[in-house]
Amino acid sequence: MKPKKQQLTFLIGGLILASSLIQPACTDTSKPEKSTIHFVTKTGEAEIFAPNLVSTHMTERDAALSLKGDEFYFTLSSYTHPAIVYIKNTPNGWTSPQVASFSGTYSDLEPHFSPDGNRLYFASNRPLAEGGEPKDFDIWYVDRLDTGWSDPVNIGSPINTEANEFYPSITNSGTLYWCAIRKDGLGIGGEDIYYSALEDGQYKTVQALPDSINTPRDEYNAYIARDESYIIFTSTGWGRGYGKGDLWISFKHPDGYWTEAKNMGERVNTSGFEYCPFVSDCGKYLFYTSDKPANGSGTAPITYGDIVSYSLGTGNKQSDIYIINASVIEELRP
Repeated sequence: MKPKKQQLTFLIGGLILASSLIQPACTDTSKPEKSTIHFVTKTGEAEIFAPNLVSTHMTERDAALSLKGDEFYFTLSSYTHPAIVYIKNTPNGWTSPQVASFSGTYSDLEPHFSPDGNRLYFASNRPLAEGGEPKDFDIWYVDRLDTGWSDPVNIGSPINTEANEFYPSITNSGTLYWCAIRKDGLGIGGEDIYYSALEDGQYKTVQALPDSINTPRDEYNAYIARDESYIIFTSTGWGRGYGKGDLWISFKHPDGYWTEAKNMGERVNTSGFEYCPFVSDCGKYLFYTSDKPANGSGTAPITYGDIVSYSLGTGNKQSDIYIINASVIEELRP
């Protein structure tokens, strides 16, 4: 889940909706578009994704782009609890953000599509029985129906335990990855990344990733490539890095072992907190969350208007969703 220091903040102000300003994902961006917001960045460097529609003055995190590129799910934090919201591409452009049909009552976050796009996994503290009290965080999912999403289903043991489970990510073969601080001694220490392979349609065993990825400190919020060839995660155990928490990457060697974690560098990591990575199914775009400020600290006097403008804009340290060309991954491949 992390970062735990992140406050669930809601700033009162206008949300300027630019619902027609996003291109469909994975399209030919060489064609002229009326849009001023693109899935591919203009500079090749990381940029705030969909400012004033997805990324706003509020606290946004997580990213889940559908297989067809016509739905984008993310987490929006409120003054009480986080909720999963979405925008959808229609003939009239992208809709304004709406709370997902299965979310809004309990703390729901970290949506992630199955490879075929017909199942959406997420973390939630909702009770197991309707009307019960909220519990620890578990991995849940909803299935796509003709009428919308199904009722949420708890994925059950051995994945869910009495500990908190967060940030599901799944491969083409059905192997599920997530993070937790388990109480059974299975991990290396702190928050670790775990996985479970699908066996005869069921998850039967749980394993922790090796010490080339997990450390005695915290590793969490891992995105696993659909083909399981690499994993991107946040770590506080692999050195100081660039800021409060960096994105690291490990590649799976053809012989089956994971290479030692490597920092993703200053094109991605900053003095802020980088977390919640996600790569689009078309393989072109890396999304992630950062609380880095839009402007550096200066010595010039500021005005009241400067303060209001900063507070009601993106990059105000409330966490925004960023996008960068996924070629940065291949540049790091051994």
